[in-house]
Amino acid sequence: MQRGLSIFLDVLRFSAALIVVLGHFTQYYFSQGWPDLTVYALCAVSVFFVLSGFVIAFVVKTKERRPRDYAIARISRLYSVLVPAIVLSGLVLLIGVRLDPGYMATWTGAGASLGFLAPHPLLRFAAQSLLSLLFLNSIHNHEAFPAMNSPVWSLGYEAAYYAVFGIALFSRGWKRIGLIVAWCLLMGDGIIRLLPVWLLGVGLFYLVNRMRSTKRDQNAGIACLVLLAISIVCWHWVFLWEQQPHGYWVDAVMHGKDRAQMAYLFYYWGIMTALAIYAAAALEPLLARILTPAEKAIRWCADLTFSLYLFHFPLLVAVYVLTHYNRSSVTAQAGALSATLIGCWALSYISEHRKYWWRQQVRRIADTWKHAEPSI
Repeated sequence: MQRGLSIFLDVLRFSAALIVVLGHFTQYYFSQGWPDLTVYALCAVSVFFVLSGFVIAFVVKTKERRPRDYAIARISRLYSVLVPAIVLSGLVLLIGVRLDPGYMATWTGAGASLGFLAPHPLLRFAAQSLLSLLFLNSIHNHEAFPAMNSPVWSLGYEAAYYAVFGIALFSRGWKRIGLIVAWCLLMGDGIIRLLPVWLLGVGLFYLVNRMRSTKRDQNAGIACLVLLAISIVCWHWVFLWEQQPHGYWVDAVMHGKDRAQMAYLFYYWGIMTALAIYAAAALEPLLARILTPAEKAIRWCADLTFSLYLFHFPLLVAVYVLTHYNRSSVTAQAGALSATLIGCWALSYISEHRKYWWRQQVRRIADTWKHAEPSI
């Protein structure tokens, strides 16, 4: 992958992670006096989906050409942050319920995920964690993320897309068809509705991979930038469009439940992400000159992306229950947000920065299963 494009992808994913953090921070649980920007956090996830499809298409073409290597890399990458995030969520849950049960009721009451287990909080958290570790937390429009860590929902989608892409890539004939049908039946319509956003990233990689930086490509890149600017300015019009008389049919076709209920936002922002990446690839020489001087800082920030995404919410909760800062004070808000970002950075050293260690552990387990002799 060209250097300028690689650096740009890091800028994009780190920016998306920051948008998620800031979007959640504007919720009234953590700050007051600001408009709620949670919808931007949701839109930023579509950026991750497109980036994920793009990067997975790249790695299977250049590195992970065997199904075993592909599976080990994908599982270890997810577990490297998911497992610490679940442990962190459990610790914050125990501390929060003890210090401020009223505040924690948002995430421990019957309205939260797996609400029918609300009378049994430990069993509920165990079920939420197990489903998340198995990446079954979002099947059939259900959400079962660990308490106060709603960003985990997207990993159920990511893992599902990794799986179906691996099936399509590494299996053949009727086996492939049967496995894809079984995947569809297991995942449900919500995950299937957003699959095209992820596949957009895959298709974009193969399109960019054929690019030769000709004058025609550069002109196409400039056109993409113009379309991107127009799309950013006009994206709110999608709400007005949906409220027209044909809105009922839009709802019937586009909307699912839970996260897929706002599928049109994922498609819209997914297309904008694709336009940005295509423009970056087409204008790569110029982009490389601009971004290369800051490459080291950009790479450092990008290495925190996954940690920011999965650790920030429980850390925001922890900061509040431990300090009960004034949520209306800008100074207190800045302190709480800074403490959360520092916490994400510190935790990245046992998770994201050790992703190769996690890969070794997953590979060791896979080797153990492979060489285990059947019992007689």
